[in-house]
Amino acid sequence: AIVTSIEENVFDGKISIYPNPTNGVINLDLTGVTPDNYTLTITNILGEVVYKSLVYTRGVYNDIIDISKLKSSNYIVQIENGDHVFTDMIIIK
Repeated sequence: AIVTSIEENVFDGKISIYPNPTNGVINLDLTGVTPDNYTLTITNILGEVVYKSLVYTRGVYNDIIDISKLKSSNYIVQIENGDHVFTDMIIIK
């Protein structure tokens, strides 16, 4: 089975991260989420933070994130606001 995107219903809306696996660029879409500040953190399998960004959204947010400098491996993506945390894994080919 090939996973092409991660889609989860959280923060009263939907998060999509794609493509997965990726060659080093991922799209992050937040749709209909609670207006808030969100912290996006990507960590490697050792728990080291390799990417971090702070995002404010009024409910819809789209970003293209270049992580092409990272080595081929599995990474943990975490998106959190003050109330909830969304966690999933992405694979860099």
